[in-house]
Amino acid sequence: MKGKRHLIDTAFVITLFGMYAAAAFMVLALGINSYKKSAASYETHYNCRTSLLYIAEKIRQNDEAGKISLTESQVGEAIVISGEAEGFEYETWIFFTGNTLREATVARGITPLEDDGWAILTVEDFDISSRGNTLIITQKESGGGSYSLRINTKCGFKGEAGYE
Repeated sequence: MKGKRHLIDTAFVITLFGMYAAAAFMVLALGINSYKKSAASYETHYNCRTSLLYIAEKIRQNDEAGKISLTESQVGEAIVISGEAEGFEYETWIFFTGNTLREATVARGITPLEDDGWAILTVEDFDISSRGNTLIITQKESGGGSYSLRINTKCGFKGEAGYE
């Protein structure tokens, strides 16, 4: 009788430990899945916010009359910032091509090619428009959401057709 009772006690303890281990594994698996989703979401939001804030800072640094223009060219819609350093006139183009937001610095009057400059970030879609002295930048993220940034400038914009 004692042997059977001892065997049942041992089986009960092993079964209880097995159930505890299975429950712990399930909780861990759910936590990992939740973490992966959160990390992917944070990365997407980070990319959108970073690129918009980068452009906003470039605009604010160069907010002077005649320095900022919106242009439609072979690379698509672009923000063009004119500058001069040591007598050399240049333009910094910020444009969207092939799901990549790019920046290229070229001599004034030169239009960059699609693969010129360096990639700022990979984004889903990017749109530039203006109303008066307000630059409106809209960026879509891969998850379907979008972010818009409105930058009020002191200088206004010199633009081509399609821009105010």
